[in-house]
Amino acid sequence: MASLHLFVDTNVLLSFYAYATDDIEQLQKLSGLIGTGQLKLYVPSQVNDEFARNREVKLAASINEFAEVGNKALPRFLADYEEAEAYKKAISDLGKVRNDLVQKARQDAASKSFAVDKLVTDLFEKAGVGPVSNEMIEKARLRKEVGNPPGKGSSLGDQINWEYLLETVPAEVTLHIVSKDGDYQSAFKNGKPHQYLVDEWKTKKKGDLCLHKELKPFLNAQFENIKLEVDREKATAIAHLVHSGSFSVTHWAITQIDPFFDALTLDDANELIEAGLTNSQIRWIASDEDVSNFYARLIDAFSGQIKDGLEEQAKAAFQPGILVEVEQGDHSSF
Repeated sequence: MASLHLFVDTNVLLSFYAYATDDIEQLQKLSGLIGTGQLKLYVPSQVNDEFARNREVKLAASINEFAEVGNKALPRFLADYEEAEAYKKAISDLGKVRNDLVQKARQDAASKSFAVDKLVTDLFEKAGVGPVSNEMIEKARLRKEVGNPPGKGSSLGDQINWEYLLETVPAEVTLHIVSKDGDYQSAFKNGKPHQYLVDEWKTKKKGDLCLHKELKPFLNAQFENIKLEVDREKATAIAHLVHSGSFSVTHWAITQIDPFFDALTLDDANELIEAGLTNSQIRWIASDEDVSNFYARLIDAFSGQIKDGLEEQAKAAFQPGILVEVEQGDHSSF
């Protein structure tokens, strides 16, 4: 049995598309913990559906907010200062960079290409999305009608999730809930779960209930050595690509590294680029879309920091439609 049982509210997952306190490394940590059996994450289909239908709304709001440029004009009394021209140029450059970011963000939003998209998909796949039965929905509706927590407003979402947890979480375990809004929170004990829910959980499940607002402090408190496990999984994923012995392994290895992309270091980048230039099972398919895209992102992320000579070689090699010559005898497997 998993040592820790966790439910993450949809609002926490959606916050990664906004100005969140948590960073996406927290999702990588969750994935690593699920993979090692140290954590059991409960994902009712209600959460899966809520996430899917609200993702675009959250993204649109965040992108539009970022795209708004306030009044950056100079007051007339500053216009004659020597620094005024430098200020105007900086504002102009900022506007161009902002517009480029907004355009790329909108493209990635449509294609679901954000690192968060892939990490959440990975989380849901590893945890498994559990079906919500009609009986759970009826219990949730009754809960709402009589006014029992959790939840507010007209939606049944929180009530459905709670009934799912009552049904599926084993007895005699502590359930941890991470939620950013007040649906599960006590009205007079900030950061503590609603006493009705605490009592209900104790009565029906013979366990304790804990509430957290952010993933990062919760994970840091519960798993002091969690970063070691994430680093181990990242290192394993990198090794699969570096030592790839076939084209199929190369394609697969790139999918394994992708969830850890934002956690890659400069040393990781140098190792991956060197492998891309020397391992024939990567070089021969350098023009394949997933391979060229991965290396293009990698080069862009560490541009100007990569080992002397490697960056230009990699830029030349990993382009769609570019075939790289490989020495005779350098294609051991396909």
